[in-house]
Amino acid sequence: MLIEYNPHSNLFTTNQPTNILQDLLEDKRSPATRHGYERDLKEFFNFATGQLPTPEIVQQFLNLDEFRAKEIVLTYRRWLYSKNLKSATVNRKLAAIKALVKYAKRVGKSRYDLTDIKSDKVVPYRDTTGLPATQIKQILQSPNTNNFQGKRDYAILRLLWDNALRRSEVVAINIGDLNLSDRTIWIKGKGRQDKERITINQRTVAALKDYLLMRKGSKNDPLFISISSANRGERLADDTIYNLVKHTSAELGIDKPMSPHKIRHSAITHCLDKSDGDIRKVQQFSRHKNVQTVLVYDDNRRDYQGQMTDLMGQDF
Repeated sequence: MLIEYNPHSNLFTTNQPTNILQDLLEDKRSPATRHGYERDLKEFFNFATGQLPTPEIVQQFLNLDEFRAKEIVLTYRRWLYSKNLKSATVNRKLAAIKALVKYAKRVGKSRYDLTDIKSDKVVPYRDTTGLPATQIKQILQSPNTNNFQGKRDYAILRLLWDNALRRSEVVAINIGDLNLSDRTIWIKGKGRQDKERITINQRTVAALKDYLLMRKGSKNDPLFISISSANRGERLADDTIYNLVKHTSAELGIDKPMSPHKIRHSAITHCLDKSDGDIRKVQQFSRHKNVQTVLVYDDNRRDYQGQMTDLMGQDF
């Protein structure tokens, strides 16, 4: 039973049965984490029980003996792999279940944990090279900047390329986050609670100024808005940015499947080239918390494996 403080009677009273899943979600500060856990746990319980996770169903799972609980989770993992999902995706889904059980054990609602169900090894970033700068230039030159949509799209593409922003970071920008006089924007980076300030270059400043001549609004309004009939004036959805990059690339005849994150890959790789492989500078540019991630980009850019196989072929 959930214990709840009643300020009117100054007594502790009991309420409805504890909703462990909801408590777990509320315990997570990141909205993205909450959304991901909720989605993945719904899928798990639907697989295991054929129903969505009510408080009663969740507690039944938490009350199982350890062997039976692990049997269900491992069966679920095999089912995920049968759908040809990547290890990273499977690990993410299992992490949600582990987090639920761990939280439940911490608050005394479960006697077992799932710590000995290990995540599968994941090879990060199979392709981080993106596109050559010549093709990125084609993408940047594609919007028709004589109208509102073109001005908006051009400003978005400049942010994706010039600062390697993620699409979620772009759509979250408000008008008040801009300070174009000192070339700065406040953005909310991946996995961060507070906004951070980044510097933008003069081309991006010019693109944003041109867009803002037509985009009127107050400081709390979203910078980029939809022009579709269904959502006109509302904050732009990140799927719109995805489709912008995908469709623009296809129309230009670019064979490589493209997305906003592929532009980020391209920007980081290009930055490594321009800085002669200065990892520290590029880490600040990309805002990766772990320098090892930048090293993956650098290794892929240099293609040491390809260089070595060429050398091996010279002798025989």
